[in-house]
Amino acid sequence: MIHVVVEREYDAPFDKKAWLEADLRLLPCLEAQGVKWIRSYVSLDGQRVICEFEAPDAESIRSAFRRTAVAFERVWVSEVLDPSQDLGAWVEKPHPGVAIAEQTPTA
Repeated sequence: MIHVVVEREYDAPFDKKAWLEADLRLLPCLEAQGVKWIRSYVSLDGQRVICEFEAPDAESIRSAFRRTAVAFERVWVSEVLDPSQDLGAWVEKPHPGVAIAEQTPTA
């Protein structure tokens, strides 16, 4: 399983009841794809939401959102960092799935 973030944006503060109805349509579709909802962060102005999921891949989340007609801005795979981790070791390792290009010395 990987950690996936979904960003949602609204032009005006969203209607909480409509948001809940959309999520009640979405969650069973996500669960059928093996996706687990972790948490959501809702901005105080009601115009941005960031949702965290554990999923087999990002595309399963994108397709569930599309199938249930729930809008989103971005879906991306992430690493989770927290204060209990050795961040120095994290800094030294390459990003997962990203090839590091060889650096050529400059004169």
